[in-house]
Amino acid sequence: MSGSQQTAECFFEYRQVGDSAWTETARQDVDSSSPFSDVVDSLETGTEYEYRAVAEAGGERATGDTLRFVASDDAGEPTDEPYISNPGAFSVTLNMGLGETTSDLVEVWFRYRQVGASEWIETDRYVMSESGPFPGGDITGLEDETQYEYQGLIRTFVQDHAVLTDAVTGLNFDGVTLHGELTELYGPADTTVGFVYGPSGSDLSDPEGNADVESVDAAVLGDPGTFSFDVTGLEDGTDYDALAFSKATILTGDPSTYEFTTDPAVAVEAVTATNISGSTATLRSDLTFLYYDQADVSVEYREASSSGSWTQSSTQTRSATGEYEIDISGLTEGTEYEWRARVDVPSEGRTETTDPLTFTADSGGQTGDINLANDVPQRAWDALDAKPDFLNSGDYSVVDASAYDGRSGDLAELIRTASQNGEVVDLGNGTYEMETAVSTSQPLGETIAAIGDDATIYYVGTDLEYLFNINGATDLALEGITFDITEDPGNGTTDVGLMQCVNISNGAWFEDVTLRGQRQRQQDLTGDGNYNAVGGLNTFMVQVDDGATGLVHRCEFPDGGTDMSVETGSDSSHAIGPNSNPDHQGLNVWKEVTVKKFFGNGFYLTSSTPNGENIVWDCVAEENGKGGIRVSWGDTVIGGRTQVVTDHPTTGDHPAGTPLVCDYGDGVDIIGLQIIAEGNSWGGNAIQMRTEIEEVNFDRCVLDIESGNSRPVRMNRSGSSSTPVPQITFEDVYFHDRSNNTGALVGVSPPSADTGATLHIPDTDTCRLLSENNDEIEAGSNGTVIVEDDTSYTDQTITASDLGLADPTADYDGVPTTYFDYSTA
Repeated sequence: MSGSQQTAECFFEYRQVGDSAWTETARQDVDSSSPFSDVVDSLETGTEYEYRAVAEAGGERATGDTLRFVASDDAGEPTDEPYISNPGAFSVTLNMGLGETTSDLVEVWFRYRQVGASEWIETDRYVMSESGPFPGGDITGLEDETQYEYQGLIRTFVQDHAVLTDAVTGLNFDGVTLHGELTELYGPADTTVGFVYGPSGSDLSDPEGNADVESVDAAVLGDPGTFSFDVTGLEDGTDYDALAFSKATILTGDPSTYEFTTDPAVAVEAVTATNISGSTATLRSDLTFLYYDQADVSVEYREASSSGSWTQSSTQTRSATGEYEIDISGLTEGTEYEWRARVDVPSEGRTETTDPLTFTADSGGQTGDINLANDVPQRAWDALDAKPDFLNSGDYSVVDASAYDGRSGDLAELIRTASQNGEVVDLGNGTYEMETAVSTSQPLGETIAAIGDDATIYYVGTDLEYLFNINGATDLALEGITFDITEDPGNGTTDVGLMQCVNISNGAWFEDVTLRGQRQRQQDLTGDGNYNAVGGLNTFMVQVDDGATGLVHRCEFPDGGTDMSVETGSDSSHAIGPNSNPDHQGLNVWKEVTVKKFFGNGFYLTSSTPNGENIVWDCVAEENGKGGIRVSWGDTVIGGRTQVVTDHPTTGDHPAGTPLVCDYGDGVDIIGLQIIAEGNSWGGNAIQMRTEIEEVNFDRCVLDIESGNSRPVRMNRSGSSSTPVPQITFEDVYFHDRSNNTGALVGVSPPSADTGATLHIPDTDTCRLLSENNDEIEAGSNGTVIVEDDTSYTDQTITASDLGLADPTADYDGVPTTYFDYSTA
């Protein structure tokens, strides 16, 4: 609270331990120097409560430490039921009252252990002669956030006519044999019998308080009978008195077992995000427990679509519990972030974090220029909604993978066994390794699923093509996993593809999966200069049956593959990125997937037959050779970005990167895609129609050629001239060429081409083409350009300015950007 505040509204918050909601007492106006108190009633007797003091003034709020108590009708009266008080992270007080007893002496104590442990730990024992509260029971050395069970034990000692002292035998100068008889047995248990002896005149009733008196146990008897004990070490010529006794161990029935859980030694809660703008936010958290002298608090955040590393904020050092706020900056407008509270205790090497919360950086206005949310096909939403909840729906049996955590064994064994048993593997956030493949060449069940929560799996095998090689299953699922292929126990033989699946009859479900490590498929294993393929061609191939669904959501492939075109003289055997090639069926939805640095295509989704459909939804392809995004029959690309902004080698058979390639068939829709190229030799074209493409429609697409010397758009196909002439429509486009390219901006059919195309421009106001150097559109003898009034141009070169096409930079600050605001959908 601010030091300038003179008065504050003060009150208490209290609740039963374990409840989430607090109850407030009446508020009081209190000045800065006065204490305050209050009385609460209607509490449940014997129930443990926690409470804290709260003060509010000037929009600020401060809370005191959270304390606990047990509600009692009369705190001065002992209770027969054990209970705890003063709970902490490492200690607790165990309490028990002793009611009325007819015995002269009663021994009381506790025993406790962690729940699940086999051995009890006993406290010191106390001898009591009258009713009252147990005088001890302080337990220390506990582990925080750990569940314990405990029992309160009472034993009575019976000394009366049930035992007789008989005559001694074997008397000599320093020893004697004492004799006694147990005539009656008190209580349900065996009885320990023995003797108390000392110099004549000693008070034998208090052996603990008299140093000259000795007490010895002679035997344990289950029935009445005689007993004896040989005593030595007596003083020569001294008279002694002796008294036989019995200790009947009588516990107070079968002792009940009670449980308690220690507090966390340090804990923090993420509360809320406030003051959110397009680039900044304030994140509020609460340090709820602190049993150390001090701790460092902070927050961590990252884009919600990422499963990568967290960004940690600045830290604050705290010596008491309470809320704290941290400002973060450098956010991206319109991006959803997840964040979590963090606390560190450097002296203990301890770090705790919370479950994440989310917020979206939003200045209140648009987060881009063109909103595409309403253009997402309903079938894509349906696929997203159809993904099963494998762990929590109750439709699947779940097996825990903790036995393999810490890289303890080949996780593939468990995944195979679980599939055979109809079980889903729960990985949690553990760390695992795989040495062998999960493959349908071995017996598997109808469902194959491994579900993690930021889990990591290291590949440690050799000579595998794929970690998962599945031909035929009902459902296949991987979630919340980073696969790491960076380790090399096989000395250069460990390249591997992550997934190759075909013939999945219901669904292939992949969410929050990351492949960490670069594919190096071509390797010289013998050192003789000859290169051979090691892992499989596909990095992540998804093919499902007709009527089935494939969903790849928030997956990342950031490290790509090595370029071996110089060494091999060819790129035909390079690893390719995520794909459904060659003849996929069913529906594949790729949402928020990132693919980078593959030399054998990024998204390779082409099919030579019209059997299936891909929807590429808000995905990113960067620096990929051949095609960054490569689509065909009936495929849809909506939003996202494909770009090549570095030079690529062209040695051997290796073409440089082309951001967008359309292969085969008709019904291809490119909606709101941002296509970016920069650097010399970035590709044969930025947009390329090839092979046997028949129909492509461009709607609200952006092409930004920042530099380079290649033709931006090529439309003539490279396949058979017997197939239909490609029909390409620029429905609504923003194409801007800022390079020093001397060739035409668009090649509908260059003069040397024998397979042309037809370019449709239905509205010159929405076909925005601008080149800083050459805005020509080449329509050779096999090419045609048709504009809005059905005017056509064949076998000639025309310019964008001749056609009166609009400027792509006129309506925005440069070319526009696209985004998704789903609140409007």
